[in-house]
Amino acid sequence: MISVEDVSVRLGGERVVKNASFDVPRGKLVGLIGPNGAGKTTAIRAINGLVEPESGRVEIDGDRVADLSARTLGRRVATVPQNTSLGFDFPVRDVVSMGRTPHRSRFERESTADREAVERALRRTQLADLADRSIDSVSGGERQRVVLARALCQDSPGLLLDEPTASLDIGHGVAILDLVRGLVSEGKSKGEGESEDEGKAALAAIHDLDLAARFCDELVLLANGAVLAAGTPAAALTEAHLEAAFGVQVAVTPHPVTGAPSVTALSESSTASAASGASAASTVSTDNSASVAASGERNGANAENTGSDESDDGNGASTGNRSDGTSAGDDDSGTATELPDIDGR
Repeated sequence: MISVEDVSVRLGGERVVKNASFDVPRGKLVGLIGPNGAGKTTAIRAINGLVEPESGRVEIDGDRVADLSARTLGRRVATVPQNTSLGFDFPVRDVVSMGRTPHRSRFERESTADREAVERALRRTQLADLADRSIDSVSGGERQRVVLARALCQDSPGLLLDEPTASLDIGHGVAILDLVRGLVSEGKSKGEGESEDEGKAALAAIHDLDLAARFCDELVLLANGAVLAAGTPAAALTEAHLEAAFGVQVAVTPHPVTGAPSVTALSESSTASAASGASAASTVSTDNSASVAASGERNGANAENTGSDESDDGNGASTGNRSDGTSAGDDDSGTATELPDIDGR
């Protein structure tokens, strides 16, 4: 649905996105990852029409973004920006209802369908209890969920999210990405002969690499404005790719619970400590092996001496037969001693 083809964007005389190409199909959550300043936010702004590319093409459903009106573009893609500022202290419900703007004219009153969409978005983002609170009275994390609810209320097939978990605690961060994951993969049953809805196409800029690997179908790794790697989390999150992008040594291992790639950045001190520990373990192992070998030699020598002593004892001891072949119980003369009769005769 969303196609970025050989796009370059120049801001302030500097090219911040350089010949980037990637696709975001329906039914997929694609993560845009990379270090600070890699061009993630600028790439999203090029897709939603807020900045114009210097070169290349950005298309949504086959139409160039530059050729679409703001209303038409709003019906096709909704955006959750990293930072949101509002000129007035609106109630949360009113902020969410702004997502319905592309679906009605300037002076058109709110319809029943609009109100249902608002309430549905509030429930899905767990904001129903805050609906009547002013936007300025909610926390930063709650405000981020309000902005997501506004985007959901827009009912667009495309969804752009710039750091959707940045202000959220771990619980709400996982809940938000789980919600987006569900929006991407869910299908609505159609009438007979009609196919199921393909789900949304979602592109999310995410700093947390473990969360990106866990929830995204594909990842696009940006470095210095260019696409360094793209593909499945396992294909994109290699140690070589990440070290080239972030300039730090990393270890990539399967997560023990999810099985997704898990990234650990290693400092020089931790690397040196690990090497020292391995060296110490090797030394201990070598010392233990030498000790065991020496102990074995001593035991072998003792066993040999013991066997010799036993052999000597065996040669000098009587085995129950005399050397002349007679039994130890036999008399030398061979004559048996007579016993008297019972009656004394």
